[in-house]
Amino acid sequence: MHSREVILNELDSQLLADVRKLASRNFGPSDIALKLGVNKSSFLNIWRDKKSTIREEYEAGRLSIQYKKMKALNKEIKGGNITAIQIHDKMLLETEFETKKKEIFGLE
Repeated sequence: MHSREVILNELDSQLLADVRKLASRNFGPSDIALKLGVNKSSFLNIWRDKKSTIREEYEAGRLSIQYKKMKALNKEIKGGNITAIQIHDKMLLETEFETKKKEIFGLE
């Protein structure tokens, strides 16, 4: 198992690509650490830093899968799928709520 210092020193493009890929497949940070064979505690400490490269790659992976899902949902909406429209409307409300919450509480 790698310590925090070793993980930071070994931030190569392959490790970061693996973080992004696993995040895009809906793996959580703990599971990613286990899959990569790194110290879970050290990895999570780095991941919690929102400015760390690992966190950026994780968020990029999550965003890429969200984009693919939204693209598929939009295709269904264009086809007139009422369930897809309802899902989209619900997601819109949730996003607006989260945005307002962050704005009010200064979370970003």
